[in-house]
Amino acid sequence: MVQELNHILDTNQFDTTELNSSIHSISKSNDQKLKPIVSKILRILYSIYKLKIKKSTDIPIMYYIYFKGNPKAEQVFADRKSNNRSIHVDLFSVKKGDECVEYLKRFAKSLLEISSRDRIQELIFSSNNLELIDFLFTHFPRDLYENCYIYLKQITNIEILDYFFKNHQELMFKDNSPLWMYTDSKVIGHFEELMKQVSRNFMVKCDINKFSSNDLGKNLFENLERALNNPEVYIFEKNENDPPNSINRYRSYFVKLDSSTQDSAISILEKHIEKYGTSEYFDIKSILNNKLHQSYKLIHWIFKDLSDEYIKSHLSNQELTIKSGINKTNNHIYEIKIKVFIKWELLLFYCGRSNFLYESLVSNSLSKELLIQDLLYNKIRVHPFLNLLGCLLKLDFESEILYNSLKEVVTILKAPDFHHPEVFIVEEAGKVVLKIYKS
Repeated sequence: MVQELNHILDTNQFDTTELNSSIHSISKSNDQKLKPIVSKILRILYSIYKLKIKKSTDIPIMYYIYFKGNPKAEQVFADRKSNNRSIHVDLFSVKKGDECVEYLKRFAKSLLEISSRDRIQELIFSSNNLELIDFLFTHFPRDLYENCYIYLKQITNIEILDYFFKNHQELMFKDNSPLWMYTDSKVIGHFEELMKQVSRNFMVKCDINKFSSNDLGKNLFENLERALNNPEVYIFEKNENDPPNSINRYRSYFVKLDSSTQDSAISILEKHIEKYGTSEYFDIKSILNNKLHQSYKLIHWIFKDLSDEYIKSHLSNQELTIKSGINKTNNHIYEIKIKVFIKWELLLFYCGRSNFLYESLVSNSLSKELLIQDLLYNKIRVHPFLNLLGCLLKLDFESEILYNSLKEVVTILKAPDFHHPEVFIVEEAGKVVLKIYKS
């Protein structure tokens, strides 16, 4: 095959324009000399790739659309579906390009299983193609009305929102709508303006635990921050347990926190304190329920104003004042506190205060082996862990394997070429007891 490929390249001289052409532009052209050559080159490359990875690999459906036409593409696609092969990759390979519009229409109409239809409907919304989306409403209105919040996540073009506003306003522009949670940041500002035009509001729910994290949009915290700054469009659901001026009214949102949303979460808390700051206890249970490596910035924010000396001297009171100041709105003094909790040393470790963890180990109030188990469960962040390692190696370990492994970890993590996210695994009796992650 390699020889065949070299022969094609040697016997065909390509000019600069041809070499700079994309496969898409070649397939759309009427060049009957170049198209067959490119088609053959691609088939050879696919065959070489298949042999190299030694795995059954299908030629992408886009190849058939470009070089064999839609009828052939539909036949190949139908054969793959009947063989129960995954169609998801193929679907998303054809979502762009005008030549795919009619193909996707015909394919969508042929789907009878709702689960399969959901996939292609999600694909069509992610294309942000008005013609295709209007086609869906003509043929599958019930599906869209039941799952509009899922498809809303795929919309990144304001023209699509304008289409809904003009043709299906009752679907996405109801009063007290929670749809802001699913909206992409590229279009949320336009969505707000459209809601203003019909004098309707978004509703910020006080409890979002009933909403699946997979369903919520990727910009949840960014949009929640917008809600704080835009009371003209957003209203907060009333909650007897957590009134509007309570910092705990966001507690259910923190369950959805991940490493990429921490900065927005911190900004939300800071803006809330600046506007509403009142004396209360900050319930951080939802933060503790997350994997701690996902919340380390927020944990650092909680403790950043506290000195080591203050923490040590106030632990006996079973509470710490983490934020205090004067409310600029009413000039009242506020104090925000947290209650001391089990394994508080581990929380401090994740924001870089490894000395607390070491002192607890020395005093035997914490088991070294249990500590390693906790760190394993939460995934270890390299930089604070390096601060702790030197101290750990001064202590006695029941497990000689674990002790020697920790010594080896020090060498690896300090190596200048350390770059892999999961660099080291410690096993004992066939069981993983330690994983190190770069942070």
